[in-house]
Amino acid sequence: MTMWFHHNQPAAQPGIFVRSADKAALVLELAPDMAAGIRRIAHHRGVTTEEVLQDLLQRGLQHEQQRARTHSRFAALTARERQVAGLAGNGCTNGEIAEALVISPETVKTHIRHILAKLDLESKLELRLLLQD
Repeated sequence: MTMWFHHNQPAAQPGIFVRSADKAALVLELAPDMAAGIRRIAHHRGVTTEEVLQDLLQRGLQHEQQRARTHSRFAALTARERQVAGLAGNGCTNGEIAEALVISPETVKTHIRHILAKLDLESKLELRLLLQD
């Protein structure tokens, strides 16, 4: 992918022109503060704006792919596991989840263990972060 960053555009309408290997073109319009932020990052890193943009786009694509995988994994959760995951994602303790759902704390632990395994996560913190996206 070849990227051109148009520095000559008016400040109110900075943009990016992207052309892929198959010659497909994409024009992205950036808000002035975003364009300025990208320039600051490039200056701070000592790289070109094109390198910053390519890095940001790659990270964004990876994030979206992870989100899509997680969304499909959520479909594998039972209704009760989704309830537990929602409460855990909101920061509830196992005791609070047990009380809210009228189940034992041991049952909550079992649900959490199954949820983490199904979503390929290591901890409730990871679950919380995932659900904040």
